[in-house]
Amino acid sequence: MDMYDFGELIYQLRKDLKIRSEKYGNKGLTQKNLAGLLDKKSRRYVLDLEGGKRSFIRPTELIKLANVFELTELERKEFFLAGSGVPNTEIFRKDIGTKIQQQLISYLHEIRLPAFLTSPFSDVIAYNMIIADLYGLSIEKLEKFQTLKVPNNFIWFLLSPDSGFFELGKKSSNWDDIIISNMQFFRRASIHYRTYSYWTKLVEDVFLRDKSIAKRFEKYWNLAQQSENLDCNIGRHYQLFKEGIGSVNFLGLVTEEITTSASLYLTVYTPIDRNTSLLFAKMADQYAGFARIPVVAFFGNWPLTPNSHPRKWNYTVIY
Repeated sequence: MDMYDFGELIYQLRKDLKIRSEKYGNKGLTQKNLAGLLDKKSRRYVLDLEGGKRSFIRPTELIKLANVFELTELERKEFFLAGSGVPNTEIFRKDIGTKIQQQLISYLHEIRLPAFLTSPFSDVIAYNMIIADLYGLSIEKLEKFQTLKVPNNFIWFLLSPDSGFFELGKKSSNWDDIIISNMQFFRRASIHYRTYSYWTKLVEDVFLRDKSIAKRFEKYWNLAQQSENLDCNIGRHYQLFKEGIGSVNFLGLVTEEITTSASLYLTVYTPIDRNTSLLFAKMADQYAGFARIPVVAFFGNWPLTPNSHPRKWNYTVIY
């Protein structure tokens, strides 16, 4: 991330503090407040920082900024990388973003476990029908979601009463940890893209405007910073209870694929007990008559651009 974009990120993180902190009042953290917390005598330093006019930021200052912004452990890692001043374009040797997306979707057809693909904003790009069966995502339910003014976003799906997922976890002994770990992942994966207009639209127009999920979003956004060691594959340990089946235990193992547009994240639910293994195998066997496992794809969510807008649940079923 070059220093101009990093300055924009500083500005956005300062604004984001209003989500999770009441100690700065209605105005949030001002440039003057931030200058004081960084031991600077005037807000000129912050003006230059947010304006991308500083060619170098000392490591000690990056640490102070990360502390002020109350970043999670892996957010801090990504933040320090962003503060290096190296443009994101220098990571890539050639543009293979579309090719990687197509390859990952082809894997969804072959993986005999619940699996899905997401963007850095946790927007769902595609999922296989095994995970649809696990969560009861029928075509009828998708068509209902299309009538709602919300994007097909996994964080929304976790928190919204319309999805039914939150209710599914009420009998789980580690339900808060499941939500927290996904929120930590959301915060970490999105940090390089918080300067996109999409971020503001997603947070303010979807998560905070919808009263049915705003309190849940703020609660778990805060808990994500306070809780440690959950933003990892071990942290995404699901213990769900399904009527007529009983306990379903699995890990949400995530693989990151880097592309020129943004990272893509493939999540595969891996069973950790015999009953869950048998259940997932039975669910996969339902599609034995197909050439491959059907996949539901949302092509409007990719590629990610600075001016992207939250997309509705417009889907295509690929057989």
